[in-house]
Amino acid sequence: MAETMNTPSVRRQLAAVYAKVPALDCIGKCANTCTTFPVPRAEAREIHRRTRVEIGLTPQRRAALKTCPLLTPAGRCGAHDIRPLICRLWGATIGMVCEHGCRPARWLRITETYALMAEIYEIGGQHRLADTYRRASTREDVERFTPILNAAARGDITAEQVERIIRKMLSQ
Repeated sequence: MAETMNTPSVRRQLAAVYAKVPALDCIGKCANTCTTFPVPRAEAREIHRRTRVEIGLTPQRRAALKTCPLLTPAGRCGAHDIRPLICRLWGATIGMVCEHGCRPARWLRITETYALMAEIYEIGGQHRLADTYRRASTREDVERFTPILNAAARGDITAEQVERIIRKMLSQ
């Protein structure tokens, strides 16, 4: 019998990935970076289960909202303890440096970031996206993949488009 996304096992798997993100000395001024973005299936379901906030939004709904639906009027995260990986990576990953000076215990390399994203997508059963991030995390020329994966993270292109573009790049 297949596990459902709300099982304790899935929550443990998510927690294990989150534990790999270095601690950040956060001063809590980053609300201006809390935009809308695609959230991997496992995280969206867990956040919805705990908050009843729909975070796995369509591109049209994301465009209409402009800010994260979890952001409180006080500019704080309304689900900080269960925030998605992408939020946890902010300020901890080279290329996602906090503009307010918050610094991690150690910087994550882009390849490590992609490997963590692959794990999150795998947990949610989004195997094609997981494979794409996994491939990007192991390639020496990861900088070629960064703009494409960033476009996917913003919701500008679909998972299928990402896969097609990267497959073509790998064949060159």
